[in-house]
Amino acid sequence: MIATKRIAVFEDNANQRERYAGTIQSLGMEPVRVDTPPHFSEIESFLTENGITGVISDHRLTEGHYADYLGAQLLKVCYGLHVGAVLLTSYTKLDSNTTLRIHRRWLPCVINADLLQDPRVELMTALEQVDAEVRQGQLPKQREPFRAVMSITRTETVANRQMVRVLIGQWNPAQEVAFPLEMVPSELRHRIKTDELLVAQVNLDAEKQEDLYFENFELPDADTYRESQAFFDHP
Repeated sequence: MIATKRIAVFEDNANQRERYAGTIQSLGMEPVRVDTPPHFSEIESFLTENGITGVISDHRLTEGHYADYLGAQLLKVCYGLHVGAVLLTSYTKLDSNTTLRIHRRWLPCVINADLLQDPRVELMTALEQVDAEVRQGQLPKQREPFRAVMSITRTETVANRQMVRVLIGQWNPAQEVAFPLEMVPSELRHRIKTDELLVAQVNLDAEKQEDLYFENFELPDADTYRESQAFFDHP
């Protein structure tokens, strides 16, 4: 049984907000339409005072000056409060390497809103999934972090944001993955250069690159350099 019975709906488009609320209501839960969202510093008190036990949210909440934060930032707060939250966005591909990647550790379920086939079934499944991870502590295999060694292939600037591209031999040695440089602690950034190695905690069982998250970056030691040959030296 999931705890998500009173669901807050954060969505900058009023019509879409109403549709999501209707879907929540059809599932036998109580939707709370957030027509005027709280400021970022007031999210915790808003959720607590309104008895919110679950959240569904768009990602680009800043559009139309609806909110002063992104949906991914909202979900990070929810995660810390053990409130299961689902992110629905039409920008899963466009934002996957940037604003979604930064907070991906705290996003148990990201759904492409344009690909919903049966909203009732898919939202119920998603709410059960996030509740299991966030409230019950049942981290699914594809979300478990492991120590990963990465080879930096290049750095680049995309839309005024510095990006790092890497290969992760333990995940897929042939597919580049990107993340913003700002995710790396400032004291390590001088080592972010082509052909250098970097270590982080990564969910290596993720099926798709957009589901990968990165945290706890560190520089490799001598043993890591030797071991890395098994990951990156391929005939």
